[in-house]
Amino acid sequence: MQRCVCHLNLFLPLMGAAFLLATVEASAEPYLCTEPIGVFDVAAPDKQIGQFNAGTKLEIGKPADAPGMVHISYLGQDGKFLTGLCRAEDVGRAPKSSSPSGPKPVIISKSKPPRAFEWLEDHPKASQYAREENKLLLMDFTGSDWCGWCKKLDAEVFSRQEFKDYAEQNLVLLKVDFPKHTALPANVKQQNDRLAGQYHISGFPTVVILDSQGRQVGTLGYMEGGPAAFIAELKKLRR
Repeated sequence: MQRCVCHLNLFLPLMGAAFLLATVEASAEPYLCTEPIGVFDVAAPDKQIGQFNAGTKLEIGKPADAPGMVHISYLGQDGKFLTGLCRAEDVGRAPKSSSPSGPKPVIISKSKPPRAFEWLEDHPKASQYAREENKLLLMDFTGSDWCGWCKKLDAEVFSRQEFKDYAEQNLVLLKVDFPKHTALPANVKQQNDRLAGQYHISGFPTVVILDSQGRQVGTLGYMEGGPAAFIAELKKLRR
């Protein structure tokens, strides 16, 4: 079953039962909003109850019973798949209306597949990916070849498939390393020293979490419980 697993940049008010849990058909494909798009109540299609912002990934379903409406599915902030309605004209490639008061169709393009799981060492590139993909940036300040707790965090969390699957869809990963037995390239060492000063790092491991715009939203470290416990803390920072 194909699923568009992603975190969403969206605003939706409390909707109660207006949105229903959805099972996405295997034929559905993920799309990416390039402009804001209105979301309407399944039970009352003429009632707008929220808005997807540009950058939101969703899946387009079948035409709804209500004229001019189609079903859409998206991954909610609680990790469950939800479905609603949007105007069919908003998901077409029609030109924008010439009337100021008329509808403003948006272009929806097929989203790119997520990048494969990887740890980056280039801070500017990692920040760029976080902005472009609207993901959290996880910076792991570590002493990879000497710090015992860093090695435990890597073995118990970062190296596990559960974390890799979550990170591939939701995170950009930056390794900020301070090894004792391996020489780093001069530019990487200079970058890492600067980042350690900027974020007041006083011990390892320290995991600094930034939002897609580079604002710090949290700090984590080693914790028991493996990937599930660590991912649960990351999800709290997304709210």
